[in-house]
Amino acid sequence: PAIDRPMAVAVAEEEAAEAWTAVFDCLTSPGLPCLACFRFMQRPAASLTRQLLPQEAEKRGLVYQESVHEVCPIIPLNTTFAGYLDSIDSKQRREIQRKLRRADGAGATMHLIGSEDDVRQAVDDFLELLQKSTFEKRDWLTDGRRALFHDVARTAHEDGSLQLIFMEVDGRQAATLFNFDYQNRIWVYNSGLDPALASSLSLGVVITAKAIELAAENGRTEFDFLRGNETYKYRFGAQDSLIYRQQLTIDN
Repeated sequence: PAIDRPMAVAVAEEEAAEAWTAVFDCLTSPGLPCLACFRFMQRPAASLTRQLLPQEAEKRGLVYQESVHEVCPIIPLNTTFAGYLDSIDSKQRREIQRKLRRADGAGATMHLIGSEDDVRQAVDDFLELLQKSTFEKRDWLTDGRRALFHDVARTAHEDGSLQLIFMEVDGRQAATLFNFDYQNRIWVYNSGLDPALASSLSLGVVITAKAIELAAENGRTEFDFLRGNETYKYRFGAQDSLIYRQQLTIDN
């Protein structure tokens, strides 16, 4: 059999090597059923675990394999918004600036959910826009996922890591981003928009640009789109960060 269940080791960095040795001592001990394969998913390129697993494989005579599982486009910031714009392709920079000016001229405004806002209502508003975005998102949004969004948002709102943004036109919500502000970076979790309101002003682009501007103003070092290699992310200057799948197999 193979181990495919999620597994992580919570340990201080300086103790990671010792911890993984102990884990594999246990997993390969005679007292456990014979396991033919160990798979580890979602390992960032810089992960210490990614460095340690090949060492464990070599020590134990296991066959080690690694492949790219996902790409996560990330925008490095470390600069002002103007500096960020200067760093991206000139054609894309002009497009972003043009769309920002047009949205501002049409009276589009950004609203960031704060500590005093009703987060439950805000999440309901977000989910309404999410399901309007595409048929796929509408069908994906089950009751269970709705409940998950509410639970996650409530917890993140309480600890100050929720960044829920809306773009409004004529007092109506037209686009939204559900982000996390954590460890000095912005993590873009999901989005939504009302095509009837947002398309003419390219508010999907506008709200992303304004979120990047907010991140730069607040000194965040990265704007992380998380997984997925959609073209629009690279138009904002994102660079791929690779996420790996690792496998250790007993060589019979």
